[in-house]
Amino acid sequence: MTAFTNFEDDDIVQGNVAKNVTSTLFSGGVSTLTSFFTSSIQKAATPGKYYIDVYDKLTTDVTAEVQFQIAYGHYAGSGSAAEAGQTAGLHPTRAVYSQFRNLLIENPTPSTKFAMADGTKCDRMVFITLNRARYKEQIDVGNWEIILSSSVANFDDHHVHIIDDSTVSTGTSENGHKVYNIVSGSGTTLSTNADTNSVEYWGKIYPELGILALNGDRVASASINSGGSAGSNQSQNLHLLGTAADSTNASDGIPHLVYCAINSGSYFAGRADEDVSSTHYFVRAKNSKYNFTSNDTFTTGSAGQLLHTTMIGDPQVFISTVGLYNESNELVAVAKLSKPLLKNFEREATIRVKLDY
Repeated sequence: MTAFTNFEDDDIVQGNVAKNVTSTLFSGGVSTLTSFFTSSIQKAATPGKYYIDVYDKLTTDVTAEVQFQIAYGHYAGSGSAAEAGQTAGLHPTRAVYSQFRNLLIENPTPSTKFAMADGTKCDRMVFITLNRARYKEQIDVGNWEIILSSSVANFDDHHVHIIDDSTVSTGTSENGHKVYNIVSGSGTTLSTNADTNSVEYWGKIYPELGILALNGDRVASASINSGGSAGSNQSQNLHLLGTAADSTNASDGIPHLVYCAINSGSYFAGRADEDVSSTHYFVRAKNSKYNFTSNDTFTTGSAGQLLHTTMIGDPQVFISTVGLYNESNELVAVAKLSKPLLKNFEREATIRVKLDY
């Protein structure tokens, strides 16, 4: 039979907020991507010149899901062609730059440029935006890393690892959002430029928005240690974007070049972070309740007589599942016991159900 028991006020206890509960960042419970895929249909369309979606699988796979998006913005609109019907001077890359500027920078003006921690003002920016469903409340800072690989031939070490500086900084707030610097490094170790012995700032990460805003000039032509003996000052340009300047009125396909750099690096690791609230429900099964079951094997005949005579006057049942219902008696949550719990007229039980949300 189905029986309902209303909770008393002291049967429900609001737990403390559990901080920094992390989980995998990508689809399928994966925290690291080593293969990346794009849609040929999107790339062939006009928007594909300025932003592209990156999937975890081939788009012919029905289970493929967008993991992040790559967009390119230029302060003056270079690197993109004028599209039919657009306002004069408002090229697509300028629109992208303005869109992210309005979102990320406090009190922006048409002349405002993205500024890095070293004071560099950026005419061009690369934006990597995580799919909203991937990062939950925010990206777990200090726990992500991307490898960008160079297109320059004949060098074995033409790649760069980028992370954030949360291990040495508490971050800042910009336009109401937490911000950390993106720097070269691996794991929790920041790297320094072999020539200048200083930290290289690659951009900014806005973990609550799931956005990595990269300095496009540095992505295009950053200098890194080219290998050789330890401490070597030799350096070569990465040339990740393949060009040091943008076309005035033509599409340079920068998002695709950035995708190629990420795909060649074959490594994007990260985790999602969220605050989880817990509520504890104390389900009390008194001795006089929950001693029967609606299981068909418990009764016989149209009158519902007990099948086993030993159960008459002294039924023995086992609690295996607890259902939580709303005020309309609609099932909203189910808790499974680790093992069935014996229940009869001589036994009472208190079951604590923890609900995280």
